[in-house]
Amino acid sequence: MAATEWFYFVGDEQIGPIATEELKRLAADGTISPETEVWNEGMPSRRVASALNGLFPKSGPGVSAPPPSRKSPEAVRTALKASDNVSKKLWFLDLKFEQFATPRLIGFLFAASLLLLVLLGVGSIGYALLNYPVLQAAIISVVTIIYLFILAVGMRVFFEGCLLMFRMTEHLSNLRHLRPEDDLISK
Repeated sequence: MAATEWFYFVGDEQIGPIATEELKRLAADGTISPETEVWNEGMPSRRVASALNGLFPKSGPGVSAPPPSRKSPEAVRTALKASDNVSKKLWFLDLKFEQFATPRLIGFLFAASLLLLVLLGVGSIGYALLNYPVLQAAIISVVTIIYLFILAVGMRVFFEGCLLMFRMTEHLSNLRHLRPEDDLISK
């Protein structure tokens, strides 16, 4: 362990550089386990910490494991920093329905679309009354009203489907956050 700058990994999060003495201290207080991957510039790839000579005591006959020690405040800060970085990377898992699309927003879009349809309908009926004989204008007006009604119902179904989809997505994201030990069915 001649290198002076080391990196260790918590999941895919690289922590470091730290000095050799700090690496030894983290190993002694249990922050770094023998399975933790470590690396320095002189190494071609990551290695488990137990493969480094002098970092962990060799177990064998006559060699007892070191007593468990309390974690230093620095080790706790490092672990918290690593967990914060992981949670920042997974921010999208915490999106709630209200942050993405609210029922109020979907209702507003539906109302705005319906208003646009009514304005288009009134405009087309007015155009028909001004440019066609009365009988043809009446037929065009009735067809336009039926067409607008069908479009309004279709829009309502579409927006309700969007609302249902977003609510289902919210429920699924809540289920994804359950841990195996939170499984209430098997208990």
